[in-house]
Amino acid sequence: MKYRTSFINHAFVSPPSHISPQLIIPLINPSTSHKIPHTQFISATKDDVLNAIESAHTAKEPLRKVGVENRVRYLAQLRQKLEENQEFLARLECLDNGKTICEARGDIQETISCFKTYEALGHLFERRINGHGTEILNPANNSPDDMFHIVRSFMPVGVSVAILPFNYPLTQISWALCPSIIAGCPIIVKPSENTMLTSFELARYVQEITDMPKGSINIVYGDGKQSDALQLLTEDERINKVAFTGSVATGKKIAQKCAERFIRFNAETGGKSPMIVDESYFTSEADYDKCVEWIMTGIISNKGEICSATSRLIVHTHVYDKLLQRLKDRIEKLWIEATCPDEDADNLFADDTCNVKASQTHDRKSELGPVISEIQYEKVWRYIGIAKKEGCKLLCGGSKNNLPKEGFFVAPTVFYDVNKDHTIWKEEVFGPVLAACSYDTIEEAIDLATDSWNGLTSSVFTKDEDLFRRVKWHLRTGTVWWNSSQPNFAYVPWGGFGASGTQGRVLGEEGLFNYLEVQSVYSNRENATWGNFIQC
Repeated sequence: MKYRTSFINHAFVSPPSHISPQLIIPLINPSTSHKIPHTQFISATKDDVLNAIESAHTAKEPLRKVGVENRVRYLAQLRQKLEENQEFLARLECLDNGKTICEARGDIQETISCFKTYEALGHLFERRINGHGTEILNPANNSPDDMFHIVRSFMPVGVSVAILPFNYPLTQISWALCPSIIAGCPIIVKPSENTMLTSFELARYVQEITDMPKGSINIVYGDGKQSDALQLLTEDERINKVAFTGSVATGKKIAQKCAERFIRFNAETGGKSPMIVDESYFTSEADYDKCVEWIMTGIISNKGEICSATSRLIVHTHVYDKLLQRLKDRIEKLWIEATCPDEDADNLFADDTCNVKASQTHDRKSELGPVISEIQYEKVWRYIGIAKKEGCKLLCGGSKNNLPKEGFFVAPTVFYDVNKDHTIWKEEVFGPVLAACSYDTIEEAIDLATDSWNGLTSSVFTKDEDLFRRVKWHLRTGTVWWNSSQPNFAYVPWGGFGASGTQGRVLGEEGLFNYLEVQSVYSNRENATWGNFIQC
């Protein structure tokens, strides 16, 4: 068995001569609940983490000095490897995440798109990022100061850390890695312990870029809840920025550690997003089918493991019953099977060198994959049980009948006539569970939609533009979708309000400037003085 280890200072760590069981991270195939072959990952030790931090710290100046043009080239070389291997990468994410093959292929395409976006932004802001700066004019008269030439310049924040979730393994890495490298910030990535396969392949691609400063990209493995060593990623004084995606509770703990050292921190901590469906959206029978597809995209795609899932459905009374019946009919037609059976897992790897045999795997027809783990499986079914006990009415799902016998499958479940006091209305389930209710007036719909501490996304379905703008005015969410759910592009800023996030945005220009410090530079034009030394 070939062990897989962390990637530090442009090389894979040599496994210890004696590997204790506590260091082995088992990877489980969610489709079968069996261990994945050829994937023995070794958790990073304290020495490994300290080496990763020192490696990234040492790379700060070399990575900055190579300039934006070379950092763009590094991303382009990585992107080309992703493009060449995208089918293999998609199948790996089917294997350790449980996505359908269509979802996985889409995610790898999104990852490639993120690389392209930051290559383009690197070219666009090259002079500013390289420290040349842009002149600041006085807005009162739109002219420069008479005595000083003032420019706004930028410099890298420093060493960045990205602590990432399991739901979009490679895509989430790209959201942090791409802007960090373009800005000149060496990065340490800590992927989820559930989904490490594609990050390991990415590390192999990084190793092939021989002229990239060593330590620019480091990837460490381990379970943050089990490993004290990984706590150093948020505590070491050489860390200058932390990006986190995950639970509110963990986000708060990391935020406190960063606040103690006044270092930059940004987080996305989930949501409980509303979808308002007004009767004005429906002008033909086909609109019901379109709306159903968007509802399913918002809660059933990616097994419901979406931070931005539109999990609270708020429908006008006049179309409520008809829309829910259409939704029920569509859900009951879903084909559910293992997205990556064990035979596919075996065929993905030719031997312990982990060479792909993708030609021996097959597309599976499943429209819904399993949730990530036994822990998540039990959690989602527990929420379904709570909803039943609290008297929520069950439209469909909610039963383990007709599901695959193996794996962590959860039936797409819809409860209706849910109210504000019900647990599934208030708490993020992170699974394919939808809470629906009706409204009579748009004021009531707005009140229901805004009844949450979370503020990541929201969705409004109406063909009345004035009504949409009226509703949007009240929606304190980082993203608002009009007649859709879940579009998300790498060139558009992403993040939330309230309990859904903190300190800025990822993606787009905003995501890049998260990794840059602003420096104002005053140049005395004529080597003049103000005359007298401070007179009042």
